[in-house]
Amino acid sequence: MPTLRFETWDVFTDTRFAGNPLAVILDADGLNSDEMAAIAREFNLSETVFILAPQDDKNAAALRIFTPVGELSFAGHPTIGAAHSIAASRGGSDSFALELAAGVFPISFDAAGAAFVNPNPPVTWDVTSGRDAHAAALGLKVQHITLHPAAAGAPTRFGYVAVEFEALTRIRLDVAALGALEEDTEGLLVCARSREKNVDFRVRMFAPGHGIVEDPATGSAACALPAYIHAREGLADGRHEWTIEQGVEMGRPSLIRVAFDVAEGAVGPVRVAGSAVRMQTGDLTV
Repeated sequence: MPTLRFETWDVFTDTRFAGNPLAVILDADGLNSDEMAAIAREFNLSETVFILAPQDDKNAAALRIFTPVGELSFAGHPTIGAAHSIAASRGGSDSFALELAAGVFPISFDAAGAAFVNPNPPVTWDVTSGRDAHAAALGLKVQHITLHPAAAGAPTRFGYVAVEFEALTRIRLDVAALGALEEDTEGLLVCARSREKNVDFRVRMFAPGHGIVEDPATGSAACALPAYIHAREGLADGRHEWTIEQGVEMGRPSLIRVAFDVAEGAVGPVRVAGSAVRMQTGDLTV
């Protein structure tokens, strides 16, 4: 039976047992899609990433990303975690590029860890479910919601709703009511302007349809948060840099750093950066 090497990383943190856990399967070219899906179910983390040989030799690797219930074209914490894993195997932090189903993602490194530039600029859509329905899904009162809901994606489409900061700890998710929201989205990101020093937003993300009741760090949703805030509040032209805190209520605090430009009223491609800590290495028998 073939044996593969695997690693697990805690992503969007520099502290063990924090951030978002990720399984990284190395040299996974011999696996088919069903085997990848089975391995992702076995690890039962929010995502498992498989590192494959690139189609273009100019790039470092290709990635396939699976949740416990299916494959994603892009996700943030697997991209950051895979970047850290590849850099560690190379013994350096030179720039490279990764091939995902959602495009080619340039990778660089700085004091904040690995960073990618999402080649898909974020966009927004209106949704039919209003404040009342979102409040019911979150177990909140309508007055806790501060901005009208919307959907946004880069390209993974999430629902977004802004609430008062104190309301984040009061959320009592109604999974059935969340599933009844009339939105074709992968999950719901709930955001609030932070009261913490050096943090711009605190967020929570719920995706029970992907087997993830709550996610401690969601880089793909962070990519489209600027588009939601711009659509509802407006952002000035120029450079913006945000620190987004997630996972606090789960005991898995995470920090996601995003940077983007607004030009002529449009949000451009978003850069996402984060640290990661390798937790385990081992052999996987298929």
